[in-house]
Amino acid sequence: MAGAHGFDGGAVKTWIAVLIAAVIIGGAIVSGAIVNIPDTGENWDAAWQTVEGMRKGQMALSLTNYDSDSIPQIASGSWVEVAGSIYKFTANDSISGSASSGNINYIKMVPSGSGDSAIVTPTWTTDAPTWSDTYQGYYDGTSRYVAGCYYDGTNYKLKWIYNKRDTGPVDRVLNLPLLGERNNTALTDTGLLAYGYYYFANGKSANQAILIGVTFPKRFIVTYLKSYCSSRSAGSVSITLYEGINTDVTTTTMAQTTHSGTGEQTDSSITNPIIDEEDHQYVVRINVETTTTTLYISAIRIFGIEIVR
Repeated sequence: MAGAHGFDGGAVKTWIAVLIAAVIIGGAIVSGAIVNIPDTGENWDAAWQTVEGMRKGQMALSLTNYDSDSIPQIASGSWVEVAGSIYKFTANDSISGSASSGNINYIKMVPSGSGDSAIVTPTWTTDAPTWSDTYQGYYDGTSRYVAGCYYDGTNYKLKWIYNKRDTGPVDRVLNLPLLGERNNTALTDTGLLAYGYYYFANGKSANQAILIGVTFPKRFIVTYLKSYCSSRSAGSVSITLYEGINTDVTTTTMAQTTHSGTGEQTDSSITNPIIDEEDHQYVVRINVETTTTTLYISAIRIFGIEIVR
């Protein structure tokens, strides 16, 4: 059942009168003071304009299964303002269509009909919204975006509700710190050197490596790993993001780039992109694949999306 148009004429008048009595007419309200009610059409028009401005962009909406990985519904009791009209849900309402596997999915309210028979239908989409100053919300045309999640084909994870601007998916870039001093002191016993501005492998044999712990924001989705080789004479180096404390035990490879030349390398084949709220460990391993002479890695970046609640 879609969300029904929320107020008929009589209900609107009652709602306006309650708001006016609470906050609008009569100046500052103090304990025991009488609140004046508009007595002319002109005053009612002014009151109406004030209420219209107050309700724009407002909603009181909940999702079922918000803190689990099960499929959500619009929860009974929710109401939402969409393009100037208010709609209410008197029962849990399923979301129309299907979520797309391996993607961020949004829930938008699609209005239809007119007058007191108008409704909104909650609908899945992968199309991202834009902020509307006119409607004071995230919109596509007159359809308002209210919530979303990441769907991996089985689980509906990282749910959020658009309760204010700058919530939901936000692009992030994590720059891996290039630890160490500008000298030839190795940070590991395998001989791969780290400088203040780059990682350097010179005359290193295969499987010499350095491990760097990575901390992600909560509710983070890794989209790809990017690294840059500024100079190379021979050999190759791989850069891999793992889930796990180290690479000598069972781990999950999340992303990898390999430098057998100079320039930028990007890997978008992510096998396990979700960084959830569990206490997992992550590490980037820079590993010599074949014997190197001169090879400089001057930048390592992890790109992703943070779900902001």
